[in-house]
Amino acid sequence: MWHSKHKQIERRISEMEPGAVFVVPDFDDIADAKTVSKTLTRLSDAGVTQRIMRGVFWKPVEGDSPHPDAVARALARENIWRLVPSGDTALHVAGLLEKSP
Repeated sequence: MWHSKHKQIERRISEMEPGAVFVVPDFDDIADAKTVSKTLTRLSDAGVTQRIMRGVFWKPVEGDSPHPDAVARALARENIWRLVPSGDTALHVAGLLEKSP
């Protein structure tokens, strides 16, 4: 049983774009949190994924690091947070602030 869950998780990760960041709850539909966590750790040990921090992994891109925005979005999914830009970021997103020279 565990082996089929491992394969399903591995297959889902292989279908993700390189650089994708994911957390344990992203695989809730496949297995329980303990099984997913163990599987992600084993995949990390095998070099298929890389651990960013406890419970947060990414599909590595050669010579690159995970994008901070992708990590923030993954943490927001995991914790059911709502990310709201503020300050200059909010102005830029709204198109009211051009990039600085």
